[in-house]
Order: sequence, then structure tokens, then C-alpha cells
Amino acid sequence: MRRQRDAELAQLGVTGATPGQRLALSIVEGLILAVTAAVPGLLAFGFFAAYMYVGMTLAGYVAVISVPGTAWIAALVGTAVIMVAATVLPTIPAWRLPERLVVTRLVSE
Repeated sequence: MRRQRDAELAQLGVTGATPGQRLALSIVEGLILAVTAAVPGLLAFGFFAAYMYVGMTLAGYVAVISVPGTAWIAALVGTAVIMVAATVLPTIPAWRLPERLVVTRLVSE
């Protein structure tokens, strides 16, 4: 996977992308993954809350399901930090390699 990532970043460098733009690309990719992961997570919680509400109501209990907003924010921010780190950290070695070398290796394989 690292070779593929190096090749992608080298190709961006060859086409004129600055190192800052390549870093921004990795950060945006991580944020897109975090938002994409949040959607099914929220749906799963919705189904769980509905299941608990119906089950507790049928059992004769008063159903109260409350999750603090800070817990939601902490979970989303934590997920975003992990995803950005997982997409940016593997690209650090690629910053040190000249684009010509990476493209030459890619072509020779």
C-alpha cells in the first residue's frame, strides 16, 4: 500500500502540486473517511435506541434514552483525529523522495 501511496503523491508532485497541497489532500481524505464512518454509526445508534425504547416500553418501564452532546462531539472529533493520522502519517516518508525517483520505480515494476 505504501508504494501505491508514494506513487499517487509523486504523480501529484509531477503535475505541479506543492507539498502543502499534497498534505492538504491527505488531511481532507481523512476527514472524508471520518464523516463517512459517522453516518453508519449514527444510523446504528438510531436503531439501537429505537430497539431499547420499544423493549423498555413493552416491559412496562419508562424509556428515557439520553446521550450528552459532548459525548457525540468527543466521539466525532476522536474519530476524525484517528482517521487523519491514519491517512497523513503513512505519507510522511513520501515527502522525502523526489518525484522522479518514485515515478521511475513505478514504471520499472
